Amino acid sequence: MKLFKLSLRFSIATLATLTLLPGSSAFALDQIIRPFQTTRQMSMGGAKITTGLYDENFYGNPARAAANPAWKLQLLDIYAQANATTFGTVDSLVSGSGGSDVLSGLSSTAGEVNHVRLNTSLLNLHLPGDDWAFSFGVQTSLQADVDLRRSYQIDPMAIADVGVHVTVARKLLEDKSLAVGATAHGALRVSSKQGFSFIDIIQGLSLSPTSSGAAGGGADFDLGATYKLPFQPLGFSLETGATLSNVLGGKLTQFRPSIGDTAIDPIPQNRLLGLGVAARMAELWAFTDFVLALEASDIGNNANGSFWRTIHIGSEIKWGLIGIRAGINQGYLGGGLGFDLKVLQIEAGTWGEEYSLNPGGYENRIYGLRFGINI
Repeated sequence: MKLFKLSLRFSIATLATLTLLPGSSAFALDQIIRPFQTTRQMSMGGAKITTGLYDENFYGNPARAAANPAWKLQLLDIYAQANATTFGTVDSLVSGSGGSDVLSGLSSTAGEVNHVRLNTSLLNLHLPGDDWAFSFGVQTSLQADVDLRRSYQIDPMAIADVGVHVTVARKLLEDKSLAVGATAHGALRVSSKQGFSFIDIIQGLSLSPTSSGAAGGGADFDLGATYKLPFQPLGFSLETGATLSNVLGGKLTQFRPSIGDTAIDPIPQNRLLGLGVAARMAELWAFTDFVLALEASDIGNNANGSFWRTIHIGSEIKWGLIGIRAGINQGYLGGGLGFDLKVLQIEAGTWGEEYSLNPGGYENRIYGLRFGINI
């Protein structure tokens, strides 16, 4: 919880600093908002419906909990993500001599998106079995995106989530080719006020979420299924997957926490549909555990956007303790490496996310790291 509060304060401080800067023209942000994403998932082009493992299944496909290869206790997993613009902003803050030099350096990023994201998985326990599988855990997610515009209007999007999750999955049919699952969520969200402007600050409106932000919480659940097809072309096993997320609508307004006098509803997580298919091969030359997936996710979370923004293509293959990933997320290339050192896992990757309504409109190139301590 301390890490969550620290992350929230950092997000608010970053948002407040950037708001005061002079800006040039820029577009309105139209990114797809996700409550949680991992370095592995995004390095694989955002694929998760037929490829997700462990904590990826809390906000992916709950039926995939039945595919976890072994039990695991995630003591602490940290996923840190940022874009190059944010690195430049931080460098200006650190290296500037103060005053106008710092402001000048910061204002050079005007017209571009400043993006930072920090996800954590805390004390997640995963218990797969022959027929049943269970997962329990706590996850937090903080994301901040700021687009500065010439009119001193900004398009801020700062969201902080903390949630408790319980997943149950069951293998069915005689050959256990069908798996179904469900995840129950209990979540709290604090989000920014959209359309915040310099005039709001002049009028004395604070950026603090307790006075100008939005907050709410509630319970919801996801459903998912996977099915292994009864044929293997060229030796590849094929598996299909489908998910229905936020079945109750994802409004997060069932209760309001006592964080201030705000009465604004938080940014919702819409009801979503996801579909996918994956091809697998246990051994391929000197490699193992090859998977190639084609998925359409975030259907319902893409208002006014092109369907192609929902398309994800991802692959992974292992060479000893090293995982090699590549993919296409919303039309942009991604890739990364993962190192499984038993108790310690380290991952790095890069991918593009579309921040306009159509692929090719504006690529937000993101770089991510994961440090995990698991048993």
